[in-house]
Amino acid sequence: MPMQWGPTKIGAMQYNGVTIGEAMTDGQVVYRSLPVVTITGTSGYESSNQFRAACIAYGTTNQTVTELPFLLDTSQATTLASLFQGCAALTTVPNLDTSKATDVSFMFRDCSALTTVPNLDTSKATNLTAMFQGCAALTSVPNLNTSQATSTGSMFYGCSALTTAPNLDTSKATDVSFMFRGCSSLTTVPNFDTSSATTLSSMFEGCSSLTTAPNLNPSQATNLSFMFWGCSSLTTAPNLNTSKATNVTA
Repeated sequence: MPMQWGPTKIGAMQYNGVTIGEAMTDGQVVYRSLPVVTITGTSGYESSNQFRAACIAYGTTNQTVTELPFLLDTSQATTLASLFQGCAALTTVPNLDTSKATDVSFMFRDCSALTTVPNLDTSKATNLTAMFQGCAALTSVPNLNTSQATSTGSMFYGCSALTTAPNLDTSKATDVSFMFRGCSSLTTVPNFDTSSATTLSSMFEGCSSLTTAPNLNPSQATNLSFMFWGCSSLTTAPNLNTSKATNVTA
C-alpha cells in the first residue's frame, strides 16, 4: 500500500536519488511503493490495451477500478487514445507524463465518477476528440496547451457538471462540433479562435445554463447546424461570419 501522509497517498519515495521500495517502523511495514506500469503505445489502442491488461494483472478491471493499484509511466507513449475509456468507477487519476502524445482522443471518455484531472502536457497533441466525453461528474478542467490540435470535436460532450471551460487554443482546429454539447451547468465560456473550423455543428447544444456566448470567427465554417440549440438561458448571440455556411439548421 502507498504511504498515507495526511490526506495524500505517496506513490514513490526517494532517498539520495534512490527509490525506496519499503520502509518499516518497529517491525511494521509503514510504506511500500506502488509498482510502475509502463505504457508505450504508438498507434491505435495499444496504450488502452496495455492499461486494461495491467488492471487485470493487479486484480481489477478498467470498469471497476476506483483507484489505480499502480503508477503509470506514459513518458514514451505517442498515443494515449482511450487510455481510461470506460473507467466508470475511477475517482482519481495519477500525474501523467503526456509530453510525447499526439493522440489523446477518448482518453477519459465515460469516466463518469471522475471529478478532477491532473495537469496534462498536450503541447504535441493534434487529436483531442472526445477527450473528456461523458465525464458527467467533472467540475473543472485545467488549462491545456492545444496549440497543435486539429480536432477538438466532442471534447467535453456530456460534461454536465462542468461549470467553467478552460482556455484553449483552437486556432488550428478544423472540427469543433459537439465540443460542449450537453454541458448543462456551463454558464460562460472563453473566446475561441474558430477561424480554421469547417464545422461547428452542435458546439453548444444543450448548454441550458449558458447566459452569454463567446466571440467566434467561423469564417471557414460550412456547418453551423444546431450550434446553440437548447441554450434556453442565452439572451444574446454573438455576431458570426456565416458567409461560407451552407447548413445553419436550428
